[in-house]
Amino acid sequence: MFLRIVTKYGLAAHLALLASLPVALTPFLGEVVLAETVLWLSAFSFIALIMSPSLRRGEGLLDARLRVLRSIAKDPFTWLFVTALAIAVIRWLNDGISLFYDAEKTVWLVTESHLGDLPGSVEGRGFLPFAMLLGLTVCVQGVRFGLGPKGRTWFAVASSTIVGIGALAASIMAVCGVEPYEDAAVSSYGAGPFWGSLMTSWLFVMLASAMQAESYKWGFAKAAFWIGAGGLMAGISIFLPPTMAVPTFAAALIFAIWCLVYVRRAVSSGAMARMLVVFIFAVLIPLLIYMLSANERVLGAKASQLAAEGDDGKVSEAVARVEETEAVLSTISKKIWLKTPWCGAGLGSFDIQLPFYATDDDWEKLPPEITLPSNSYWALLAEEGIVGASMLALLAAFLVAAWCVRLGKSLLSMRGNSDSDAFPFAVQPMVWIAPFVLAIMAIDARWSSLIQLKSFAFTLAVPIALSAASFPRPQKRKE
Repeated sequence: MFLRIVTKYGLAAHLALLASLPVALTPFLGEVVLAETVLWLSAFSFIALIMSPSLRRGEGLLDARLRVLRSIAKDPFTWLFVTALAIAVIRWLNDGISLFYDAEKTVWLVTESHLGDLPGSVEGRGFLPFAMLLGLTVCVQGVRFGLGPKGRTWFAVASSTIVGIGALAASIMAVCGVEPYEDAAVSSYGAGPFWGSLMTSWLFVMLASAMQAESYKWGFAKAAFWIGAGGLMAGISIFLPPTMAVPTFAAALIFAIWCLVYVRRAVSSGAMARMLVVFIFAVLIPLLIYMLSANERVLGAKASQLAAEGDDGKVSEAVARVEETEAVLSTISKKIWLKTPWCGAGLGSFDIQLPFYATDDDWEKLPPEITLPSNSYWALLAEEGIVGASMLALLAAFLVAAWCVRLGKSLLSMRGNSDSDAFPFAVQPMVWIAPFVLAIMAIDARWSSLIQLKSFAFTLAVPIALSAASFPRPQKRKE
């Protein structure tokens, strides 16, 4: 069954690897190796997208290829991606920003990029963002135009399982006391990006795809669900502080109940009962193993975080210290941005520019080890300017708008249908991934600096694109 489905949905398998490996491998690979991996996966996925897209009823392979090519070429999102890629290429090639010491003047200076005022970067820092954006372009457009309903389900099952395996591997390293995984597990608010933030969206993808696979009677999906959901639950428990983990689990529980109602309507009460048992064991087993195997440092850090969250005074004091540091860094970021508002100071140049803009009062408030602020949007604007930040905002806005448009069309097409009164439970559960992901990302934006991890684009964009593409296509009325 498994091999037959892999063979049938080859494009979905390629896209699943492209969507999941940048997230799953982030804790294990350096920037250059990760970027090269994404480029290779993008090339193979693009070839698969052109050569073997999903076929619609009564459609030949050549017709399907032409349909996909025409759809991609006509889509305004494609050209928005192309524009963003052009800017990313310029920023990658226009490096040269660095810190050097002028012996004659006895001062430290910052060199400009090769092409002056155009988007630039510190040497080596522009390669990974370009590779991630290229991979995201292929993956999002492949999900939107190249896959059918079953192909999207297989893609969701495979991608979320791979991310779950990566989360499980990182969790095992953390509970065994291996650095830097143990250090990442004990990090709390203000300590920088959390790897667990990359896993939250895929938990909802895992839940929706497993429940949907049950309606297709894919037995192997239950094993994938145990592995994937178990790894994701363990990773979120270990690599997120309780402030963020608890809302994630609460939202996942609500979403799981939503999906179970769909299974009850689409299949049977027996199928709902089976998936409920699978869900309970997938949640309890990894949490039990985590509690029994985690070392004292990890368990002590989580216990102290819970104790602090139960003490308003400790929370207020810790948050006040972090927010004071963030306020100083945000003020410095604004100064850097105002110097080069359109194209920014250069990708990766914040640490280089900071000493030239910080005052003596700022240094008194800054900690010995300086990292970007948790809510590092001003730092993003300082490095990439209005041009770079606006492209990211436009891409995110287009994804959300596409989901809203598809929702409106589906509501209109089902008007007068017998299932219209139960629309939330009549459509596939993957349709409702987007609002849950956006809600969790909003919480994450308050407590974490996920935006510093370049693979976060896959965590945000791919689930929303999958959600929008999963709406039922409006049926043409017969004359």
